Amino acid sequence: MGLLGASFLFVELALQLASVFFVDVDLITRPPWWRADTSIPRRVDDDRLGTRGNPEYWEYDARGFRNPSALSSATVVALGDSHTYGGGVNSEESWPSIISAHLGKDVYNMGLGGYGSTQSLENLSIAIELNPKLIIFGLYFGNDFVDDFAFAQRNDLLLEYVNQDVLAEISKLESQRTIQEEIGFLFRSGRNIEEAVANQSPSEVSETAKSPWIIRIWISDHSKLYGLLRTLKNQIASETDFNALLARDFYRAKENLSERQLPFVSVYDGPTWKTIFTSPYRFGTLDDADPRIRTGIEISKQMLDQMRLRVSERGTKYVVLLLPTKEYVFWPRVESPDEHKLLAELVQHEDRIRNEIKRYMREHGIEFVDPVKELRESEHQPYFPDGDGHPNTLGHKIIAEKVLKFIKRNQI
Repeated sequence: MGLLGASFLFVELALQLASVFFVDVDLITRPPWWRADTSIPRRVDDDRLGTRGNPEYWEYDARGFRNPSALSSATVVALGDSHTYGGGVNSEESWPSIISAHLGKDVYNMGLGGYGSTQSLENLSIAIELNPKLIIFGLYFGNDFVDDFAFAQRNDLLLEYVNQDVLAEISKLESQRTIQEEIGFLFRSGRNIEEAVANQSPSEVSETAKSPWIIRIWISDHSKLYGLLRTLKNQIASETDFNALLARDFYRAKENLSERQLPFVSVYDGPTWKTIFTSPYRFGTLDDADPRIRTGIEISKQMLDQMRLRVSERGTKYVVLLLPTKEYVFWPRVESPDEHKLLAELVQHEDRIRNEIKRYMREHGIEFVDPVKELRESEHQPYFPDGDGHPNTLGHKIIAEKVLKFIKRNQI
């Protein structure tokens, strides 16, 4: 055992040394959430927000957002989650960047993955300091309500939004399994935290879920030997690799679906549009029969109005951009919905909640932009052909064009 331990230590030290002098060694032994050309993680922990962008990350500005520089002023500021950030596309292909290029004016992107309306309200003071003519908040129906519930729970704010009876019901559910664990399980297509934690950033794992695995997380973060073995395993067993869902190629993603993933996804192979649906996951984030999701929806509505009030005090225009799930956009093209588990239920829930939020915004004088019609009527599909739920480059262009019409109409 001593000899074996010494051997592992020797190999670890050798890999650590080799990674300093040889880039290729460093690349294949790094955690997958670190970009290939930097050892700086994208996110850092934040007590209130959960996580925030790391200003030291190569693509982020001094404030930790995805911009070339931390502007002192901007014509437009965009707030939201990864659908505003531009998940899956280059920075210049995100809808805020497209708007900037079209207008020839500065658009400051404050979108970050996992940010709901609560985090955006927290960051609103930064947006206001830039003295913009327009502030846009991108509300994504895919997971914003879960994120808003998580924010309120993390900051002990639930009592502000629910009564004691609902709070007791929430506490009971959370003691059985946290909402982050439930949604995370669906997001990982049935993989438990212990199976996925090695390929997930520590900041993306809930504290409750990761606490039994803190040693493994640390090793995954720092051990080059562990990183090498992880890379080898993913290469050998790629057919069961979770990342196969993000293959960016429909047929590869389809062929690489494992038996464990099949209950959590469905293949849509239409005449022109093709993709992998993750309806059970999306349904879980919109199932407001769960009081935690319902609480998240109620919180989101109040945050939308609080943003309106704060922005209007400065005489700045404010609009909410409604960002649908991929499944909702594809829905009119699906001829056999019964072949896709929970797809019809997901669309029914999303449609009802969208109408509820639209009604709330009209009652509170909140303007909104809804690009669903344009996304659905696109000749080419505006989402990736794999399991990724983010808009592709075309999707961002369609969203940007819809926002630009609002900007032109309001002479901004």
